[in-house]
Amino acid sequence: MVLICKDRFSFLTKHNIRTVINELLKTALEYYLFQKEYGNNQEFSIFCRKPDLFDLCNCDKDVRNILYPDPPMMNIEKEVIEKCSDKKLFTLLTKEIKNTNKKIAISISEPPDLDKRGMTIHHLNLVMVEIARYLIIQNNILIYGGDLGYKSEFNFTEKLAELFHSYNKTFDEERKIINYAAYPFCKKIDLSVKNRFRDVIKFEDCIGEDCDSDEIDKIANNLTKMREIINEEMDIKIALGGKVTGFSGFYPGVLEEVYLALKSGKSIFLIGGFGGIVAKIVELLKGYNVEELTFKYQKMHNEKLDKFLKDNPKYEKEVKNKYDEMYNFIKTNGMKLLNNGLSLKDNDSLFRSKNIEEIVSLILKGINNI
Repeated sequence: MVLICKDRFSFLTKHNIRTVINELLKTALEYYLFQKEYGNNQEFSIFCRKPDLFDLCNCDKDVRNILYPDPPMMNIEKEVIEKCSDKKLFTLLTKEIKNTNKKIAISISEPPDLDKRGMTIHHLNLVMVEIARYLIIQNNILIYGGDLGYKSEFNFTEKLAELFHSYNKTFDEERKIINYAAYPFCKKIDLSVKNRFRDVIKFEDCIGEDCDSDEIDKIANNLTKMREIINEEMDIKIALGGKVTGFSGFYPGVLEEVYLALKSGKSIFLIGGFGGIVAKIVELLKGYNVEELTFKYQKMHNEKLDKFLKDNPKYEKEVKNKYDEMYNFIKTNGMKLLNNGLSLKDNDSLFRSKNIEEIVSLILKGINNI
């Protein structure tokens, strides 16, 4: 029983009674729906939450497999429970998990239209963390290019490190996360951060020619070189979000990374429901005309790029040709470029979905089919 004093809860406090009631109703509804959907499964004993030792002691002795809602419990917790019981624990996603051992590169940056889609940067961070969780469980190596901190209010480095220690089953001093960084951005990575995470993350940084933040031509070359190295190293690319304007260098980063993956025949998963440049790439793959991916649009909407090209006209033809090359290649070859183990229907779901469980499920399905 929960006792709530009306004098301590009001519309002005952060302990609002409506919030409490909403959470209780949400939890009850999740329990009900999970039981309704999977309660008749003969292969598993169904739990509507993570089971504990008390639950297992009172569980039917004939049942060997237990199914509970995602996310999965951490390795150390699961090992303790399974040592004290003959039960095997699964979630909807982990029961399909395989030891795939792939090198998977992640392309992500904040899209400009999140608020129009009813989301914030926290939604983008959450989906990326959940994807990383299950990739680590499958014993994959994660590759990330750029600043692992990503945003001051969200430390991606710490989240990856936590996930690695919680879910990596074969921790043996081998680092399963590789971070690439080009000049001049690598100079921003604090040495204390490298030391703190050196058992988890392998830092491959200071790629390219040393330069300052206003040397756009050198920055663009360094970023392209870094992306080419990552593309050569990886087996699979996962991309979501992505800046349409306001990027460093000559090209939207996620666009160039996706283009390199598609051109080299790498497997790629495009999550389009969060908008950004990935949603625009999806439109182009489907054969639509996409203004935002053209040189004309980018030159017009990127003041820094426009000024640089006016001051350095010798670069304009080269940059325009690269935009045309990326645009025409993606539009001409279309959906057959994805090579990701998913059907057209599954890819279309991945293009549109904002549901984290569905997104992770589709990615895992594709990886298992590759």
